[in-house]
Amino acid sequence: MTKAVAFIGIGVMGYPMTSHLMDAGYHLKVYNKTPSKCDGLVQKGAMLASSLQEAAKDVDIIFTMLPNEDIIHEVILGDGGLASTAKKGCIISNTSTVSPDSNIKLGKELQVRGLKLLDSPVTGSGIQAKDASLLFIVSGDEAAYNDVLPLYKVMGVDAIYAGSAIGAASYAKICSNAMMAINMLSFSEAVVMAKKAGVDPQVFVKFCAGGGPRSAVADRKIGKIVQRDFSPAFRAALMHKDTKLAAQIADDFKIPTPALNLAKEMFQLACMEGYSDDDICALVKCYEKWAGIEVV
Repeated sequence: MTKAVAFIGIGVMGYPMTSHLMDAGYHLKVYNKTPSKCDGLVQKGAMLASSLQEAAKDVDIIFTMLPNEDIIHEVILGDGGLASTAKKGCIISNTSTVSPDSNIKLGKELQVRGLKLLDSPVTGSGIQAKDASLLFIVSGDEAAYNDVLPLYKVMGVDAIYAGSAIGAASYAKICSNAMMAINMLSFSEAVVMAKKAGVDPQVFVKFCAGGGPRSAVADRKIGKIVQRDFSPAFRAALMHKDTKLAAQIADDFKIPTPALNLAKEMFQLACMEGYSDDDICALVKCYEKWAGIEVV
């Protein structure tokens, strides 16, 4: 296990992903804008880089897990960014969900500098990051993908190769999140109706699980909702961002998406109601407010 690795972005997702790599024996440099978030990893033996340049120096693979494409481009290509000291042939695996155009542009910029980008978003949230059950979808150079595949399998259950064209993985991830947003919307409506009618919410979900309405969103989120635990595994603000990205893709391809557009507006409403930093299941609170009940 000789590859030197750096991880940039130690948050809800990045912390457990990095921890799994360390448990598997990889030696890591870590960097975060708020260094204290790395304390537990440093105690386990990670090297805390004082700058992005130090993080990138002499490593073979760099993972980024950052909030949005503007930050990603600044961290990688900005003054003092990762690309300024990364060695030739270094692979940068961007695991965040961003627009395909953003990753395509980034990939071209890195190629000019002798670096390789893997467009590698994940399906799963903080819960799946903690139990290493994430699933990666990756596009980019196939040899680079094969080099990083063992690390993806440490952080998750597997990685699916989507081809050499950077952007393909991002398209898949954004369309997947659009489906999840619509599922969260439909579940919120249905479970509030069921509760208003006097049906136990958990009984309702068990019944749905036996037929066509079965939903991973319902199965995973009902416990959080009835326990009033809206701590974020996937923040509502991030889902709003992703539905906007999906809507832009639909517009680019001239595809009518009425369900997606409604989900986008509902997540915007949830953010306006003050639920931006809550889990996506806080969307149910909008329906609860209208119905005058709580799903408990």
